[in-house]
Amino acid sequence: MKDLVLSIIIPLYNNAAYIRKCIDSIDNQELLPESYEILIVNDGSTDNSYDIVKVYAESRTDITLLSQPNQGPGIARNLGMSVAKGKYILFIDADDYLSDNVLKNIIETAENNDLDLLLYKYQEVHEDEGRSIPFDYDCEHLNKVMSGKDAISTLRFYHSVCSGIFSRHFIENHKLYFENQVWGEDVWFMVRFLTKAERVMAVDKTCYNYVKYNVSSLTSRKNLNLDFLRKVALSRVDVSVKMKRLADSLVIENKSDRQCVEVMINGAYVFSYYSIYKLLQSQMPETTFEYQIKKLSDVGLYPVKKYEYKWKSKKDELIRFLINNRPILRFLNFLKLA
Repeated sequence: MKDLVLSIIIPLYNNAAYIRKCIDSIDNQELLPESYEILIVNDGSTDNSYDIVKVYAESRTDITLLSQPNQGPGIARNLGMSVAKGKYILFIDADDYLSDNVLKNIIETAENNDLDLLLYKYQEVHEDEGRSIPFDYDCEHLNKVMSGKDAISTLRFYHSVCSGIFSRHFIENHKLYFENQVWGEDVWFMVRFLTKAERVMAVDKTCYNYVKYNVSSLTSRKNLNLDFLRKVALSRVDVSVKMKRLADSLVIENKSDRQCVEVMINGAYVFSYYSIYKLLQSQMPETTFEYQIKKLSDVGLYPVKKYEYKWKSKKDELIRFLINNRPILRFLNFLKLA
């Protein structure tokens, strides 16, 4: 059977309040029904998310509903990828949505340029405040085919997998998959993809709407228990270490390669800083805390060097200075005040 053009993969976990809007945004794309499929992976939802999507799936041939025990969005995306038939894959979270009538042009651009990855802009939608914050690339290198390493060095981009459409065959050929982590599984997938990709393009079009501060979002829930906070902290350390090791392993042949490595290492320092903050916040047992700091130290991520970050504040810089003092860091962990 001839490949579809696009497979849209949606991890679903307790998103009953938002999944209809997500699906509706896909319907508002002026795509031929036979050109795409929607793969919704129910990740052990305990609300009525599954029942809502089941009604859609029973009445439409373009929607496939899959289910798994709760394992997180990364593993849910893996299940979706294992059955996807599209030439390109688009990842969207169930509480987010696409802008109207954007995908047709995006797909045409990707196909005409034989891209491994097409990146588009997104905006953070703060529903409770009635405002949106647009994301802008840090350079003017738009609408040009470049390598993934060049994309990292010029766009300073390596994070959300919801920011573009990916070649399915590229993913399969390089055996890429999401790891089972509660934080950063998309960052780690994206950085591995980009360091291998040869044909990447970023376009000046806002296609994705990332909803912030809603109660069903994994990363924005209030009053999370310590067990979950500890898992987040450990995942942050893990991604920080892996990213630094990957950056250190890259062969530097030109200025762009060097800039790519510098951007990745800077990102690893950003992650390392927030890893330590989360370790303190989660009241990690002393032996576990010390082991995680050692993991960061072994790859050169602790003490945390000065880093560039768009949202870094004076408070962050003060905290970085304090936690780089090992006795102060141990004392903070002893007090469990962070």
